Amino acid sequence: MEEIEIQDIEDKLLQVINNLQRFAVVASLVRDGANPGIFPAAYVYFAGDGEGETRSRPIDTVEFHVQVRAQNLASEAQLARDAYSLINAVRKAIRGKTLGIVAIEPFRCIARELSDYDEDESSIEYTCKFTTRQYQEIVNP
Repeated sequence: MEEIEIQDIEDKLLQVINNLQRFAVVASLVRDGANPGIFPAAYVYFAGDGEGETRSRPIDTVEFHVQVRAQNLASEAQLARDAYSLINAVRKAIRGKTLGIVAIEPFRCIARELSDYDEDESSIEYTCKFTTRQYQEIVNP
């Protein structure tokens, strides 16, 4: 089995979100940085991992976040509806899927949280948190 790198999983997440055709910007937050002036935007990043308890084979729990940023100058109510629609689309596109990656379990959406709100700019940001278990190569001692 070919080893899957963090960047490979992140690239798949970016591809799936980009295919939604709902965002003006879809990028890796860590590799590309944020463009604060463009909305709606989705930024994907690796949030961390942890080693599982399985002794027969290394299995890591891997977490990725998707920051969804929206802006609507017309009204606060429309801003909320826009943001909710975007985070629903992101969750639907990722949750329960492996995105064609053989070495992972289907993604779980463990949380969607408000991460920023700017009343002056009429912008809002939610963070969608996804986890999966990634199977590592078996290493014989």
